[in-house]
Amino acid sequence: MTPRPHTFTFYSYKGGVGRSMALLNVAYTLHTMGRHVLIVDLDLEAPGVSGFLRRNDELEPHPDDQPDVLDLLTDVLPLARWQSGSPTRPEVPVLATYLRAVKSEKFAPPRNPRFQRTRLDVLCASDERDYTARLAALDIASLTADDLAETGNVLREIFLRHQFQWARELDGDPQPTPYDYILIDSRTGFTETSGLCIGPLADRLVIFCGLNDQNISGTAEFLKVVGLKPGPRTEQWDDDDDISDTAHSARLGKKPSLLVATPVPTGDMEKKEERFSAMERTLLVRPDHAISYHPRLSLFETVFLRDYPREIITREYNDLTDSILSLVSDHPRQLGAKVVPAPHSDAPSANDDSSIPLRFAPFTNEDSSTPLRYAAMLDEDGTAQLALYLRYLADDLSKKGAGSSGTEADTLFAAANEKYRAAIAFKPDDHKALNNWGLALYDQAKQKLGDDAYKLCADACQKYQMAINANPASHEVLNNWGLALAAQARLKGGSESDTIYAEAGRRYEAAIAIKSRNHQALTNWGTALAAQAQLKTGVEADALFAAAIQKYRDAVSMNPESHEALANWGLALKDHSMQKVGLESVKMKAEAAEKFKNAHAIKPDNVRILTDWGAVLAAQAQQTNAPEADDLFSAAAQKYSSALSLQPDNHAALYNMACLESLRKDSTSALSWLHRAITAGYALTREKLDGDTDFAPIRDTPEFKSFVASLPA
Repeated sequence: MTPRPHTFTFYSYKGGVGRSMALLNVAYTLHTMGRHVLIVDLDLEAPGVSGFLRRNDELEPHPDDQPDVLDLLTDVLPLARWQSGSPTRPEVPVLATYLRAVKSEKFAPPRNPRFQRTRLDVLCASDERDYTARLAALDIASLTADDLAETGNVLREIFLRHQFQWARELDGDPQPTPYDYILIDSRTGFTETSGLCIGPLADRLVIFCGLNDQNISGTAEFLKVVGLKPGPRTEQWDDDDDISDTAHSARLGKKPSLLVATPVPTGDMEKKEERFSAMERTLLVRPDHAISYHPRLSLFETVFLRDYPREIITREYNDLTDSILSLVSDHPRQLGAKVVPAPHSDAPSANDDSSIPLRFAPFTNEDSSTPLRYAAMLDEDGTAQLALYLRYLADDLSKKGAGSSGTEADTLFAAANEKYRAAIAFKPDDHKALNNWGLALYDQAKQKLGDDAYKLCADACQKYQMAINANPASHEVLNNWGLALAAQARLKGGSESDTIYAEAGRRYEAAIAIKSRNHQALTNWGTALAAQAQLKTGVEADALFAAAIQKYRDAVSMNPESHEALANWGLALKDHSMQKVGLESVKMKAEAAEKFKNAHAIKPDNVRILTDWGAVLAAQAQQTNAPEADDLFSAAAQKYSSALSLQPDNHAALYNMACLESLRKDSTSALSWLHRAITAGYALTREKLDGDTDFAPIRDTPEFKSFVASLPA
């Protein structure tokens, strides 16, 4: 459905067929689905809708002199005449001046209480002033066909342009919002007023017909006069007219129209079927819906959905509402086709806490409001189930994105973002979906550089903030938030990074306060401190490295099998050693190698552990002499080779092999490994090689100079 009002005129050739009450019941039903509805009573000679609403005290109080539908028409007619050539342009009426609101306590219960209640307003006829005299003064009967058409056009523009401030979500910011549906109660028969209602003012018609001959023959004449022909419709009326959906599209047109048989008595099935056959023979189309006769309507009108939801007639009004939704592509079936993606062969299966819908159609993202519109039509259980399914799909796409690179990864992450966004639209307080969305953004940031990476980390932090708002006790969210902040700090650099690292530390501290034996948060906190230490020197760096190592020590004491804590501990020792000299530096590197050895024993197939272990062995080799140095270089090469046997295109292992061969003064082998790294997708630059002291032994060789010159700056 396009984001604009759709106008339905409810028409009947004869009165007494339940048209006005059907309109009211449809209006209240649409309102329960999170739709903004304006009811317009244009049955000016017998305003039944207005009478029901007044008698049942459905409307909010209003000033005695508040203008009504007659006043609006009186104010619109000069504008319509000006459109037809009158010299003076009158003021355009402000629709809000003429409207009354239904009392909130009169609303039927919403399908999804997670969202703000929508508007249910009425443009009614007031009997508190001299209505008969004002109607006579309006003198609609004197209007020409052109006047009526222009009046309809002007009214339509006023309805379409009217907006009010509203926020769908309970804590959202109000935005200018139009009505979704404008339901017009028309005058019966062939009159100027009914002509106004069914002309350009209306997008679509709902035609009510009794089963007796007078109703059927009158309705047949009406269809003939207005050019509504039965049969398959091949020409689309507007963008929301889905003529391909033959099972649910209108069978009368060109202007899409529904035919409703009403009131249909109970019992006497043979006679009833005979009358339906007579209707079909005369009108050449079988009715789309039948509304049963209900004794209540002969005694007192009511909103059945609200007051008697279990009555059969309530289901019939619901069915009619479904058809109205279908005529403008706003039915849950149609919205679901835009929101819920088709399952694929490796889609996650349903868990115990989910119930996966049986039918899905391809996902599109034509309108960002579609998930919200869909969610408002579902009950809480249905909303939760769809949100869970969309989260599973988003998690799957995010995992694939993290395992890919380049354009392919960006495409997968973008699709994951859309699924997370839809899941949150259905269930705004789903802290797991928000947390996983943050993780997806963080994983994407790890594939980016500079401002792109920083912005993705900032977006991830925003999702973590929303997740904590939804569930303040989630230590997992706080830990992941710390990771994103630490990444931002590394990207920012300088003094400003200290503030961000401190923020990350507070998140880890809060996570540990919730779960005291949280070895993962301790490990990540240690890594953030070690990264910050690398930006410092002297005593300040020593203090930060010492704090980092203490976090790793605490993490390992909690979980001796934490290979990640051991590996990061080894890396911190190696990095700290680079700021030291002599025996202290040698000792730190030996400790680092021991930590990598212990981590490898726990996780022998971890490529990163092998690569970092090789790097510290190569660093040790540079601080000793042959033959011990040669043994250490060989041990480092063996670690890199093991890493590459697990992951042949690992950039770090390939580059480190090049560094090692350079330190061995073998320029040919070093260049061969650099070429392999580039072939594997490593974005090597002149700046990178110029700043790496490992290439000092071969930097002046002609072949290395030539290679460096061939690289991008």
